[in-house]
Amino acid sequence: MDNPVTPVKKRVFLCACLCALCAEAADTPAQAFLAHLRQIAESGRFVYSWTNPWRPADPAFRVQEEGGWRPKAPDEFAFTSKFKGVTGEDYAPVLYFTELNLVAGTYFGEEAYARNRASMTAMVRKAWRDYRAVPVFSWHVENPYAPGGWCDPKYGEKPYRYRYVSEGYPQEDKCVIREILEGIGGKCGQGRHSSCGEEEVAAAAAYPNPRAWYKARLKEIASFLDGLKDADGAPIPAVVRLFHECEDDWSWWGRGSVSVGDYVEIFRYTVERLRELAGGGENLLFAYSPDRYWWEMGTEGDGNAFSFMGRYPGDAYVDLIGYDDYLVGTGADGQMVEKRFSSAVEKMRQITVEAQRRGKVCGLFESGAIEEARPDYYDWLHRALTAEGVGFSFVNLWGGYEIPRTPEGKECFKRFLRRPEVVILRGGIPPADSVSE
Repeated sequence: MDNPVTPVKKRVFLCACLCALCAEAADTPAQAFLAHLRQIAESGRFVYSWTNPWRPADPAFRVQEEGGWRPKAPDEFAFTSKFKGVTGEDYAPVLYFTELNLVAGTYFGEEAYARNRASMTAMVRKAWRDYRAVPVFSWHVENPYAPGGWCDPKYGEKPYRYRYVSEGYPQEDKCVIREILEGIGGKCGQGRHSSCGEEEVAAAAAYPNPRAWYKARLKEIASFLDGLKDADGAPIPAVVRLFHECEDDWSWWGRGSVSVGDYVEIFRYTVERLRELAGGGENLLFAYSPDRYWWEMGTEGDGNAFSFMGRYPGDAYVDLIGYDDYLVGTGADGQMVEKRFSSAVEKMRQITVEAQRRGKVCGLFESGAIEEARPDYYDWLHRALTAEGVGFSFVNLWGGYEIPRTPEGKECFKRFLRRPEVVILRGGIPPADSVSE
């Protein structure tokens, strides 16, 4: 199963030197970090990332004290060394993923959002100060017409999922993005999570239409992102991953709810507004990441709902490209796992070529050891990311289990983390001016 390990020591040394030069020459810390990711891929390595590494068990990032709750302060975010019990080592990511719907929206109450913004900001500052780690913010933004409650059987499981296919959803409001772009539609934004009190739900402010609602969300998000600064007031780099898995049909920005042209327009509008509202957006990078359900690379703007580039908004709006794939390392038999592996590698090769042609960083934005994953999942993941012609800078574990449940799976995981191609911080804090391994 194991691939022969490609010698990387000389290239690692060269990468470190080049990264230092790139960091000095780059205009911003964000551009320096992009240069670092490019050099990692060129050295034959990739960053191992996982989601919410510093997130405590409580999703509100808070501490309970006598008299109530309060946001966590920066130094109360001790790194959750959940791998140490398996590997015996501490790990911290160079790149980590988290979620914007925790800090902005109309799904929770304003008190909860304010508390989460304070704690999330503290977490990002500490991660940057101690590890020079950069966050990637996905945004599972709720549908503005969605009602409250996580698991209302009438409306499905999550508030950002399709509502028009469920009983009770206003069918005329299926194409919410068209309503945002044209300023049409009706009253919205009143949905609240079931954790909100009855008075808070009753007092939820209504917006006249989805455009007004969306503009308010962008203002909130931009204010949060603009506040991500270090102790000296310098901006901390952050990646915003917009409207992901767009060729699927499960989100309200998916192919069944928005035309290709409208998808491109809302992506561009969102990037422009966030840059404008966040002080020019010099710390912001943007990511484009469909799911695995595309069958050809295609060309920019070709209108093909199942081509990778069909919805691409343009180089001026995107810094990182990639896709999501949970099928790597799955399959009931050898033939199936090889077929899925080959499909993933072919997609990765095509994206690598396109990224290099456009000067973009590329990676696997979502994968994971899901229920169907084999005990040797991490061997297959490593094999895919080190395959000939694949130049991905990172892989992120979003869903599933970072730590496999079986003894065989745990041994595979330990083997993966110790491979020379895997970039991850091991034990201790790197120099304050370092953005390398």
